[in-house]
Amino acid sequence: MTADEVVAFREALQASLPGFVMPSAYGVGIVEGDVIRFPVVNKGGSHYLPAVVLATVLGYRSGSCAISTNGDQLREAFAKLAPVEACTDFKHPNLWAWRELLQSSPDGEFVAVFVGDVDGARIGEAEAIFASLAGNTD
Repeated sequence: MTADEVVAFREALQASLPGFVMPSAYGVGIVEGDVIRFPVVNKGGSHYLPAVVLATVLGYRSGSCAISTNGDQLREAFAKLAPVEACTDFKHPNLWAWRELLQSSPDGEFVAVFVGDVDGARIGEAEAIFASLAGNTD
């Protein structure tokens, strides 16, 4: 898969989501007791495709929210995203993190957090915790 094919894939998925607005930050965390651990924090305009894939699977369209999810939904998102790993023009930290989460906790409790505006109002503890984390730099 080429970089152009990855971009075209994202654009096609995004076009299929009426009302979708790209979040300014997002990520998938695993609930570990009273703590949510986020292996990858996406901020600052990179790694858009995983956000669109998550939106497709979880129904996200815009704003800030935390969506509780399970291993089946994360596996579905992983399967939709996995073909892009063949493109070596990009790093794939979300795909790698999702794989690790699913291998270590296949029946785990996960949460997808989307932050519409990292400087705006937040709803819920998960979004507030997430928005305060350092972003992914690649």
